[in-house]
Amino acid sequence: MEQASTASLEDLAENRHKEMAPSPSDDIDSDKRQAGRVAFCKSITEEARTIANGLMSDLNWTKKFYNEGDSEVRHQLEFAEGDKHHPLDSLRQAVQTLMVNLRSHSHDASRGPLLVFVFDEASSLVRKTTLHDVSKPTTSDEEQVGLYIALNRIISCCFKEFPIWFFFLATESLVGELVPPSNAGRSGDYTRDSSSRWVKSDEPRLKRFPPFLALQLDVEDRWRMQDPAKRKDELRKPMANFTTPKEMAIFGRPLWYAYTDKPQEMYKVAKLKLIGGQQNGGYDPKNENHVFAVLSFRLSLDVCLQNPEAISFASAAVNFYMRVAVSIDQETGLLDTVTPSEPVLAKAAMEHLCQGVNWTQSIETLTLKLLEGGLVEKGVKGELYARLVLILAHDWVRLARGLRTSDPTSGLSSDVPELMPTFTVSDLLKALYADNHHTSIDALPKDIRGARMNFTHFVPGYETLTPEIVPELCQDLLRRCAAMQLEFKQPTYDLFLPVYFGDVDREFEVSECGFVVVQVKNRKKATTLEDIFKENFTKIHPEGRDREERKAAASIRNKDTFVFNGATKPILFLLFDFGVTRSKHALSPLVQVSRSNVETAPELWAIHSQGYDTEVFGCLKNMDQTNAYRRFFASVPSGETEADQLCMRNKIFNKLGREFRYPERKGEVVEPVEAESSAKGGKGKGKMEVVEPVEAESSAKGGKGKGKFRNLLHLTKKS
Repeated sequence: MEQASTASLEDLAENRHKEMAPSPSDDIDSDKRQAGRVAFCKSITEEARTIANGLMSDLNWTKKFYNEGDSEVRHQLEFAEGDKHHPLDSLRQAVQTLMVNLRSHSHDASRGPLLVFVFDEASSLVRKTTLHDVSKPTTSDEEQVGLYIALNRIISCCFKEFPIWFFFLATESLVGELVPPSNAGRSGDYTRDSSSRWVKSDEPRLKRFPPFLALQLDVEDRWRMQDPAKRKDELRKPMANFTTPKEMAIFGRPLWYAYTDKPQEMYKVAKLKLIGGQQNGGYDPKNENHVFAVLSFRLSLDVCLQNPEAISFASAAVNFYMRVAVSIDQETGLLDTVTPSEPVLAKAAMEHLCQGVNWTQSIETLTLKLLEGGLVEKGVKGELYARLVLILAHDWVRLARGLRTSDPTSGLSSDVPELMPTFTVSDLLKALYADNHHTSIDALPKDIRGARMNFTHFVPGYETLTPEIVPELCQDLLRRCAAMQLEFKQPTYDLFLPVYFGDVDREFEVSECGFVVVQVKNRKKATTLEDIFKENFTKIHPEGRDREERKAAASIRNKDTFVFNGATKPILFLLFDFGVTRSKHALSPLVQVSRSNVETAPELWAIHSQGYDTEVFGCLKNMDQTNAYRRFFASVPSGETEADQLCMRNKIFNKLGREFRYPERKGEVVEPVEAESSAKGGKGKGKMEVVEPVEAESSAKGGKGKGKFRNLLHLTKKS
């Protein structure tokens, strides 16, 4: 006892951890639990059964549950004056003894409480479990929160006066049951209705602690980057290392880093997690939950919070399909969720999608059940469709290289693609665009075509790009194998794909970073590069006539919206004009490669494509066997029709300039006219807007006559 009292609480915790740790055996099939741990757990369950049986036959205990009114059970469990033999006395005494023993050991109070209870996988408390055999409990999918409510009441009655903390952790969070919204109705069943906020009428209403959702992802990466020495090592690693299992595992939840020595097990677990942990199950491309989970980790999908049905849909995504809850509205239960950037899960999603015809059927499910069902945000400018074709091109790069096809006529492999360390910009562009445009791709400079890429998924950006953050952002995206969907208000660019011009096998140099940026248009009228950049472009392939001369001073390079003025490497700009409807005799090509005439760095090249189908994008033909993309594209609104623009007038300050609220009327003639004022019979002169003189017969007071009336409201149609 004397020896134990000299040990610190940290020493006690370390010794206990060793006693409970798994067996060091490397045999996967062996029982990893140490004999001492097994004996301890068995003794706990046997003692718990003995206590439970004793309480059920104790009238003094069972009468506490006679009154099932709001919070009555909790009030009965509280230690009441005159209740000399309270059933919880023995538990309180045990807690008191434990705390005395813990205080006898050295402990730095500033480091936290004396004791912390952690209930891992707390969602098991809301599953109905039958214990016919202690060693073989059976669990059903029926939710019954009685165990969870009972445990909460015991904690509030016996532990609140001690410096003890309780944490309930759950990956299958079932947040609607563990933390029901404040406006949830009462069922009248004390085993289901939480008493945490219901009190007697003469007492103030209790306030709940909100759930803590900020358990950190990217633990390993942040730990390394916050250590100055390790940070230098991380930022020097070659780009070729970024797709190795150990490097991908440092991003996302700590679970992945536990599998770094067994990468195939890590990938197997990741694929299992994406389908809700269904043992011996498979990915179902017609299951909207599977499709949302898998495509979210590739395309960065968001739940449409305006749809009431999306609340349960988002909850299921968090509970079972690896989505992360960012916040919970405790009054309504509304969840704000996000798909984290985890390269391991992006690879697992790619493997699910690239098996057989899963991609085609997944696009159909995304369109019919998620987009048209109003469960997923569509966006307003076609960025979602752009992300889709780029990810399809990415997967075709990996599928087409070094893989045998089970059916040469189908173009698809029954195997899954290998994750290559890097691929070139040329690889991506030739997978993206149809074969007959590859000659145009070859007209790009060799250094652009040879630059390396490694993205597997898109992540959302929530802030406008600025020149000073671009180089480091590029490296961070390359490290986690990601491309970026830029903030909605980002001018000029919609998507950001980092590239690397240096040697991928040597130490990383930030100065070798480059960029492929994408702008998406979904209008019927084609956009021009000159209109976007306010500078002249030469059509390289196919050759064409240059447009009118632009003054160099007008170029957006002289404005903050360019954001790449500090770059030294050439930039490739992709302009997707999805909505353009072309005739067979159109003069402009479907895909046009151009170069800016501005001589100052950075050199700017552009590929302008018009259309959205297989004539432009070859990846659709290779990856989508049933042309599901057509209905998908039809489900993505342009948001730029005349009706859409007119609707914006009712958002009075949608744009801050006065010309938005009071635009000039087109086609109108303003001339000075004399007008007779009827105010108090007075006369005066004023200016009135005149569209055209019209003759009308006046019926005022029955009189007839012809006169010229000034139209104050006139509708015109542009010819």
